[in-house]
Amino acid sequence: MKNGGSRSELLQEGRTGFLCDTEEEYVEAIGKLSSLKSEDCINFARRFDINTMVKAYEKLYTEVISA
Repeated sequence: MKNGGSRSELLQEGRTGFLCDTEEEYVEAIGKLSSLKSEDCINFARRFDINTMVKAYEKLYTEVISA
C-alpha cells in the first residue's frame, strides 16, 4: 500500500520523507528523520507552487483539447 493513491507523488522516498504502512514502519521512519535535508524538502515542495500548478494544468488542458 506504500504506493497507494498519490502518496508516492507527494514525497521522494528517503529524500523528502518516508512512506509507511505499519506502526513499526512509522517508528523506524521517525528514527531516520534527521537524514532528511530541509533544502531537498523545500525544493521538492516548489513543484506544488500555485504558479507551477496552473502552468501544468494549462499545458495538460491544451494537450487534451488539441487531441
